Amino acid sequence: MQKLFRRLLVILIVVLLGWFLFGGNTPDSFHLKFSGMSDLGVQQIIVTEGNKQHIFAVDSSNWDIISDYDIEVLSGSLFGAVELDLLLANGKMLRLQKMEYKVGKANYVTEYEGRLKYVKAHWQ
Repeated sequence: MQKLFRRLLVILIVVLLGWFLFGGNTPDSFHLKFSGMSDLGVQQIIVTEGNKQHIFAVDSSNWDIISDYDIEVLSGSLFGAVELDLLLANGKMLRLQKMEYKVGKANYVTEYEGRLKYVKAHWQ
């Protein structure tokens, strides 16, 4: 009986050690890459997922015309949809509802004729 208990204990330790070393590498965030909007004067980016809200203060000096702007959003789900709000320097707000995301992936976001649009970056 003691041998069986020891074997079970060793197996449990090996499984837990393997899970901590290899199982915890699942990404828990997705990226939003804002393209071609350096002239809008974005001051704040608000990402709402259910009852959670992520607010990013934007430093306009980091919004490069060439490389644009990239934020990482933490998420509790592997995929879903969020609401995106951009607060502009002129007081206006641009909103994008039901933007799909997938953890570990990215979306490109841009403004066209006063509306936000997004494209999934290389994921289905």
